[in-house]
Amino acid sequence: MITLIHGEDTVASRRALFELKDKNKEKEIVSLSGKNLTLSDVLPLFDSPSLFGVQKLLIIERFFVGVLSKE
Repeated sequence: MITLIHGEDTVASRRALFELKDKNKEKEIVSLSGKNLTLSDVLPLFDSPSLFGVQKLLIIERFFVGVLSKE
C-alpha cells in the first residue's frame, strides 16, 4: 500500500505522519530524505527481507524536492 501525505498545512501533514508511525509501531520503520535520494538507494530496501521477518514501513520525506534525474 502507498500512502501519500501532501498539502500546504504542514502541521496537519506532520500530525498525519506521526499517526501513521504510531499505528505501525510493530513494523520496522525506515526514514529517508528525498532530497538526495536515488533509485539505487531505495531498491535494496525492497530486496532485503527484515532480519526478524517484520514488515517494513518506508517513509520518504520531501520526495519531490530532490534533483531531477532520469531514474
